Amino acid sequence: PALPNDSVQDPIIADLLDTAQMQPLLQQAGIISTAEHLASASLRHHKSGRRALVEYTLLKQHGNRRFIGKYRTKGLDKRSPRIQQALWQKGFNRPSETGVPEVLGVLPELNTWFQSRIDGQTIGALLYSENRRLAFLGKAAANALVTLHQSGVGDDLDLPCWQPTDEWAVLDKALTEAQTRLPHLAERIAKVATQCKALIDSLPERPSETLHRDFYQDQILEPYGTPGRMVLLDLDLACRGDGALDAGNYLAHIQELALRRYGKTDALCTHESAFRRQFLTHNPQAVNPVEAYTTLKLARHIRISTLFDERSHTTEPLLLCESRLNNHLKQPSREIP
Repeated sequence: PALPNDSVQDPIIADLLDTAQMQPLLQQAGIISTAEHLASASLRHHKSGRRALVEYTLLKQHGNRRFIGKYRTKGLDKRSPRIQQALWQKGFNRPSETGVPEVLGVLPELNTWFQSRIDGQTIGALLYSENRRLAFLGKAAANALVTLHQSGVGDDLDLPCWQPTDEWAVLDKALTEAQTRLPHLAERIAKVATQCKALIDSLPERPSETLHRDFYQDQILEPYGTPGRMVLLDLDLACRGDGALDAGNYLAHIQELALRRYGKTDALCTHESAFRRQFLTHNPQAVNPVEAYTTLKLARHIRISTLFDERSHTTEPLLLCESRLNNHLKQPSREIP
């Protein structure tokens, strides 16, 4: 749902919402044509002092068109559109099975870049236990991830390489914060952190691929009318690294979502299993790394669960990663169910 356009004080966002002012700027930048009329601008997301997302509607002779403006307070995000455009040129375009939104242009003076808006539903909106398409969607999501990994864009753009040490730095910070917020669980969380560090140190060296690095169910859109076509969103963290990280992150998010919605981590196992099976079909040597990263990402959710009231009930159940960690460290070659 749109936010009230008068709910922000940032003058640049106010400019972005002013259709009379934006019409000539967008035309001059080649983002819209002279035959198109900017009918409306709606604030769709706003994180004060950081970023905002504005949706625009154009009136055309043969129907309306909508597109998105992505604003960043600290300055224009040049990296994200560069990655997205490179993927588009690699075949992640409109007719492809795996796509990204088309980059339309930038307005550097407003710290904003623009992309097409695609009508559809995120995978997260489709993950309910009664959905008979859970396995189909799991397979499609895995295929999309493999396509991204094999795209070569990370090498083409010389994206930074995400190492296990980087993963540990993020996780260590998260678990330290969780101990502070949850003193009654601090001892258990500290043990989890120690075991996570040991698990990260045991990860094998693996080939580098193009990573999303924030791959989960709400970063994948299935457009209306094209079942199984997956559009990848929000590639601002894209880098190079072990593809098992993205797969493990996805599986951990599915388990956390199942826990949050249904009270048990295996409530969406049909989707989870289909995703894992399809991903490993393309990456048969990644069984143990995928399971390891799933555990590490579940551990990070301990911290995330403390940030939202609606997730607080998942904190202690998420400590299930204790048993997963024990199994990893005792029998590192064994796949964990």
